Amino acid sequence: MRKFPILMAILIVVAGCSSGRWVRSELEVADDHDHIEIYLEQRIEEDAIVPQGFEHPFTMAADDLGFVLCGLLRWNSRLLSGDEVVRVFEPSEVAALAPALKRALAAASADERVRFVSHDWEGGLLSSNKRATQGVVFVERGGCLNFAFLEIDEEIRPNDYAQLGRERAIREPTEITSSSRPLAERSWLTIVPRADGEGVHPLWCAIDLQKARVAMSSAREAAPPAEITEKDTPAISPPRESERTAAIKEKLKLLKEMLDEGLITEKDYEQKKAELLKTL
Repeated sequence: MRKFPILMAILIVVAGCSSGRWVRSELEVADDHDHIEIYLEQRIEEDAIVPQGFEHPFTMAADDLGFVLCGLLRWNSRLLSGDEVVRVFEPSEVAALAPALKRALAAASADERVRFVSHDWEGGLLSSNKRATQGVVFVERGGCLNFAFLEIDEEIRPNDYAQLGRERAIREPTEITSSSRPLAERSWLTIVPRADGEGVHPLWCAIDLQKARVAMSSAREAAPPAEITEKDTPAISPPRESERTAAIKEKLKLLKEMLDEGLITEKDYEQKKAELLKTL
């Protein structure tokens, strides 16, 4: 009987040596964005880098990347009111992530992908626990931008704070097959199907940048120039009255787009529209 645990230990060691792993190096971000972590990571197997063939380094304007981040939506299941579609990232997260991811994609090699971690230090209305969103970003040949999330708006208990980043990234984002917060389809975004034909990877999406740029152009043409002009690295600060009004207009436009794409019903649209108009 003593041979069995010894054999199991040997098998575990052998499996650990033969399996690949992602090795990462941290990139610096702005001091005022300490709730953001950015890494470059390579796949290592048998002490050798595994070629990935990414279209890196990749150049993309921060405001275009910000548009994509703002447009990422997920389903949120609510016990009393049913499912709803909400943003993956809050505006403050987008302001920090867009320039940071832009720099990381421009610095990455063809064998490196970008990993990010965004901490919500404000917490929720009903809980003092913090929340985190993290995943990987890479650009495939042909210019297809990929986001694969490990977790979205996940609650982190106080004794788990030290596990953010390295220790929490145990699972591979591109292998997740189920989630209570799956991503929502957009006209310029596709949820990546699983190779086994058994559905999709709910937290992995591929973005057609050509279609996204058309959507960006349409959105900018529909908005006054003052509302679409932003600096490459926008500062995070409490919104002024004009900014709050612009944010409400943006939400109204997003609601209309979601209605046109069939993501929400006419009733949901009118209800949310009325709520937003009351805040003006």
